[in-house]
Amino acid sequence: MASDKVATSVLLSDDGVPNVPHSLLRLRPDESVAEAAVGLSVPVVLKPLNASGGRDVHRARTPVGLLDVLSTLTSRYSALTVCPWVPIRHEYRVVVLNGRTELAFEKRCTRPELGTDPVGWDDCVEWRHNLKFGASAVVLDEPELCGSLGGLARRAMVSLGLVFGSVDIVDVHGELAVIEVNSGVCLERFSRQDSACYAAAERVYEAAVEACFAPRQGLD
Repeated sequence: MASDKVATSVLLSDDGVPNVPHSLLRLRPDESVAEAAVGLSVPVVLKPLNASGGRDVHRARTPVGLLDVLSTLTSRYSALTVCPWVPIRHEYRVVVLNGRTELAFEKRCTRPELGTDPVGWDDCVEWRHNLKFGASAVVLDEPELCGSLGGLARRAMVSLGLVFGSVDIVDVHGELAVIEVNSGVCLERFSRQDSACYAAAERVYEAAVEACFAPRQGLD
């Protein structure tokens, strides 16, 4: 379920879990890109329905740019996800296992753009909060922040029926919201950053493996 960004957003919304809304865009056989763009407002973010890791995530700030992005993505994918552009002040990843927060870190961009006015955007500046695109990981240890993030992440996990996964949470105007949930936990780039991150990733994977072999309640 988590691999479908739209279904994830719908389930989270139904359960009252704050999230950045995602909607489905699929061109009909007789529909043109221009027709599909009519109901969309810019600035907007478009991405493949099932892709991960920031792959082919695009933002459009003008109607012309929207047509260009739609033309590119619809030639590669049969279904897209549309979500509003929001000024992300911070983006976090929280890894949860069996209702417990195993790791929480911020994905920090070098030069984040906080403005809502697309006129001020610099297209040469990387805006995606992905480690593969240059963001750095900052492990969190502030009790209050970790508590808020962990609580929201656990609510998202329960809503989707997940035992082990990672939840991406954004801070927009001081409010936390889930932007994505990953049922597959990948800490490869995180672990490469430094020895502390490597050790943290190792602890997460050790806990996950141990959980696989732990006796289940009610079973002999």
